[in-house]
Amino acid sequence: MSKLLRSMRHRVGINWSSFTPIKKARSKQIVLSALLFFPLLAHAVPYNQVLESGFWSTQALPALMGALALLLCVSLFHSVLLDDSRLAYVSGFLITTAALIILSWNTTLHNSWSFNQAPLRQGLFLAELLFQLLLLYHFAPFRGVSRAWPRLMRAGMVAILSVAFIIPFLSAAATLLILKATMTLFIALCTGHLWQLLKQDVPYFSYLCAAQAISMIFCITFWFYDILNHENSAIYHVALLAGLLFECALLTYTFIHQYMHNAQQRLREHYQHSRERHLKKQYSETLRRIDSELRTPISGVIGVAELLLDTRLSRHQQDHILTIRRAGDKLMKWLNRLNDWRALQLGRLSFDSIPFDFSTLIHKLSDDLKAKAQDRKITFHFQPQHELPALVKGDPARIKQILSGMLEMAIHYSEQGIITLSIEPTPFKNRWQLTVRDSQSGLQKEDLNFSRATADVDHLLDTSSSQHSVYGHRYESQQRNWLIAQELAHKLGGYLRAVIEDGQVSYHCELNLIRHSLLQHSEHAYDELLCHKRVLVVDDSTSSRKVIAKRASNWGMKVTALPNAADALALLYSIEKLGSAFDVIIFDQDTQGIDALKFAQKIMDETQLQPKPVLIMLSGMHSEIKSTSGRQHGINRLLSKPIDARTLKITLAEELTVAQARQAQTDDQTDHAHPNNMKFLPIGTAS
Repeated sequence: MSKLLRSMRHRVGINWSSFTPIKKARSKQIVLSALLFFPLLAHAVPYNQVLESGFWSTQALPALMGALALLLCVSLFHSVLLDDSRLAYVSGFLITTAALIILSWNTTLHNSWSFNQAPLRQGLFLAELLFQLLLLYHFAPFRGVSRAWPRLMRAGMVAILSVAFIIPFLSAAATLLILKATMTLFIALCTGHLWQLLKQDVPYFSYLCAAQAISMIFCITFWFYDILNHENSAIYHVALLAGLLFECALLTYTFIHQYMHNAQQRLREHYQHSRERHLKKQYSETLRRIDSELRTPISGVIGVAELLLDTRLSRHQQDHILTIRRAGDKLMKWLNRLNDWRALQLGRLSFDSIPFDFSTLIHKLSDDLKAKAQDRKITFHFQPQHELPALVKGDPARIKQILSGMLEMAIHYSEQGIITLSIEPTPFKNRWQLTVRDSQSGLQKEDLNFSRATADVDHLLDTSSSQHSVYGHRYESQQRNWLIAQELAHKLGGYLRAVIEDGQVSYHCELNLIRHSLLQHSEHAYDELLCHKRVLVVDDSTSSRKVIAKRASNWGMKVTALPNAADALALLYSIEKLGSAFDVIIFDQDTQGIDALKFAQKIMDETQLQPKPVLIMLSGMHSEIKSTSGRQHGINRLLSKPIDARTLKITLAEELTVAQARQAQTDDQTDHAHPNNMKFLPIGTAS
């Protein structure tokens, strides 16, 4: 039989592990269900035999009292265990009502029933009403209810509590009148509160209505008991106790079941949240590895292509090398957009601030897009009317993404028209406006009815297809690129938008292009500064080492290239003994054998190189190592791959200039601290 049940559960496919909290609550449900057995047993006994044998007083009453005591223990225990005040109110209601029924039964047996002359019974009656109102008030939180109703409920409870204090000092007639008024107020408050809960669609409301209906019947029946004047008072009071037991058992079961349901819901939400967090962490780690594994070889391809373009080539050779460089730029553009979209989603976007040639960037970008436009039989014109800023300071990769996103959007929606790009300065300092106009654009206003706020970024990151269906919308890859460009422009203090007027489409972009001031009079002074300087390149990528070494050699620097950090440290220890040193050390973040920060720390702490070399670390676009943490470990500058030749040259020269100035300042302080080492001029010589 057990095998049959197991096979049936396996075929149905129920995950029984999700019902573990219910299994733990099974003992509670058995106890609560057993409490309902006593009134059923009482109804099963023949009426005549029960009445003649005195069953109600000798057997039914002790059984009911035991069940009530057990239910009271269960309610109090779970009130403390679950930290639920509602179960405490159920316990209070159970105690006061049971005591009131027992006292009434005892008074009836001695033929001295007088409800209005019993202060204890009156107090118990008012306490019962108060516990009922407290239970109703705390059954569910108020949502969408005006403040007047909660205040009215609190005022009603205060009124009932006040009646309990003043009723001993009143006459019998006044007491009866006040109790009737209190009962009327209680019924009105209960009815109104139940109506409020009904409008809010509170869970387990049907259980509360059933319990309150039983409570209302008991209160009204008990109130008019002196009018009914039954001879068989034992049957009546046992029925009251059985009804009280049923009501409190129903409420206790409701609250425990609600707690278990909420616990299961919290467990599911916690599991879902943990699963999503784990998936996001895995996804971020995968993106980081993709960026690390792809950025270095792509940078090598682009760098080698640029080195070849600086040599003498035939027209066909130059065309082939340009094709290789454009393919590398396209891969790098895709990788940057993928990382930027993820960084925008997580709110971890950071920008570089390095010198670069904006004029070269925009001309190179326009040449690449001109070839793409010719494939679609689109005419592309770019003739700047103003002198473009040559050397600016900012993030060249992000600015390139903004401009390419705007130009690719225009080419994508153009219908073999003429696209013109113009760049003009604005009245504001260092602020330039770029405008793209299309004579025959197929862009419609409906194509712009999308925004990053309404897009599901997790679906949009999926670049496996050219279109993505998100919440009923169709997002093309070009629209995703437009969203990225808009966000980047906004983060950089500018804007990017498309304007459709009278069938004409134009794209407008404003950017802050801050001019970079050289530390020397001109870049020719940098050539003299870099000449004969010793540089150590540490990178496990052969192509990256060759590109950096070739560029540094062209500037007259003496280059040593090594593939790992262990060989680099061994070389540094060796030249330290010989009294020599390197002026600059360029190393990759993913250096083999040791962490990049530990490698920098070893160079600064364990070697006695004087002066200390300039440390430049090459990393991905969204490196976990920030500039502040890098400087704490002695790293002077962080550069993202791929690196433009002019940017690398200016960075090396300026960092060496700053290092020489610091070294000179240190030497001056040393001379002032040790006057014996100062050189005195002969008398009569001008200082």
